[in-house]
Amino acid sequence: MLAGITLGIGVGFLLAGLGYLKARWATRLLTRLRGRADASVAVVIATRNEESVIENTLRTLLTTAPPGARVLVVDESTDATPEILRRLALEFPTLEVLSDPQVRGKPAALNLALDHVTEDIVLLLDADARVDGAFLAEYTALFANPQVQAVFADFASYNARRSLPVVFQDLFFAFAKTFVFSGLVWRPVFMNCGVFVRREVFRKVGKFDPRTTVDDFDLGIRMAKQGLHAAFVLGRRCQIQYALGLRDLFRQHCRWYTGGIKKMFEEIQRGDLSYVVLMAGVGVVVYFPQMALILGKALSIPFLVTVVLPGAMSALYAAAIFAYLLHRPQSGREVLANVVLGFPAVYLLLQAAIAVSFFRTFTSNHSWYKVRRERA
Repeated sequence: MLAGITLGIGVGFLLAGLGYLKARWATRLLTRLRGRADASVAVVIATRNEESVIENTLRTLLTTAPPGARVLVVDESTDATPEILRRLALEFPTLEVLSDPQVRGKPAALNLALDHVTEDIVLLLDADARVDGAFLAEYTALFANPQVQAVFADFASYNARRSLPVVFQDLFFAFAKTFVFSGLVWRPVFMNCGVFVRREVFRKVGKFDPRTTVDDFDLGIRMAKQGLHAAFVLGRRCQIQYALGLRDLFRQHCRWYTGGIKKMFEEIQRGDLSYVVLMAGVGVVVYFPQMALILGKALSIPFLVTVVLPGAMSALYAAAIFAYLLHRPQSGREVLANVVLGFPAVYLLLQAAIAVSFFRTFTSNHSWYKVRRERA
């Protein structure tokens, strides 16, 4: 057992280091090839009842945005958000507010905004995101390289209340940055907040699927079919809010995984069997303890339980913690919380959310869940 644990820790540290270095190397390569930030950019935001954050988001952006940048907001709100947007539009001429009276959801709202985009680059943001002019300039400069079609910016939480669920999400997202967004283990994926995309990409792959609850994953799949990927860049960070509590966090993850599993089933039905491999790989990683215990018992192979299981879990734990440390934790107290509690809490949440999501894909009700916001 001790040998398995020792080997697992070493493997975990090695994998985390490789993932981080891959993202760092991609960032350095893109930065070397960047030019002047002279491409025009349209910032696209879909809002629904965002009165607690939208003014802070837009004011931070609009007061520092470089010339040529335009902000398009598609609103479907019933709270004070429309009044805030009207007031800001009078103050900032580069803010254009569009109304979607049909209230068709976020993907359809983004499509409506894309119909009005004439700029070279589209930056997709959530309503709670904080970015400024320096952020726009740094990332749009990367598009001076004609090979760059999309980039996904690094991000961090700005939650004022650093509850345990918020702290645990630092661990989860550090792992995602290191192994998922970097493209170390699969084709790179991204979130639709802080991702810059050439307008031409939407002409090639089409706009967002209005039926999906994972608009970013769906877009990434269609981009990959055209050989297009969003490079994850460890530059200036897009500041976002994390889910405030465990209930919000669980429901958010269920929305992600239900939509993601549904999209993978659709791709498998279209003949792309690579998603069978992806689903199987995720299943093995997430449910390996149960699988090892069942197989060890059923096949009478104690080695699976006494050596392989401790080694595999040690590798996963070490990979998660080392990835977290590499992505600059906020405080020593939070490091201690994640080292002791974060990994088991996140792992159990993933197991529960993926199990629930798998069975939800066979139902017809796949609703969009928006987490609560802190007032900014």
